[in-house]
Amino acid sequence: MKPIATALSESERAALANYYAALPVPAATPAAATVDASAAVLASRGRWSQGLPACVQCHAADGGGVGEHFPPLIGQSAIYLANQLRAWKTGTRHNDPLGLMQGVAAQLSEADIDAVTAWYAAQPMAAPSKESKP
Repeated sequence: MKPIATALSESERAALANYYAALPVPAATPAAATVDASAAVLASRGRWSQGLPACVQCHAADGGGVGEHFPPLIGQSAIYLANQLRAWKTGTRHNDPLGLMQGVAAQLSEADIDAVTAWYAAQPMAAPSKESKP
């Protein structure tokens, strides 16, 4: 996205921002009851026995992201998040600082990816916490 965004003029960026800001927030998310409970543990505590940190350690306790290098996870679709994790895992995506996500994704099974991305997609959107602001 960076090359595309950089090529836009100031007025084009403003027009895009206004367009997306005016879109309604999706009303429905997957029911939390349908999401694997182990995903919440993976997101909040990780799996240290395998050297796998929790998602919240970089992406904030509320999943709202921290700065430009640790984007929000809540508000994203499970398909999008899963595709990004798989891209890091296979090495087709490598734009993260210090290669952190490649190392994390390498530790995730397909079941882990499906579970944790479904869990984040099911989380309700809330106002960002102070922790999630850059």
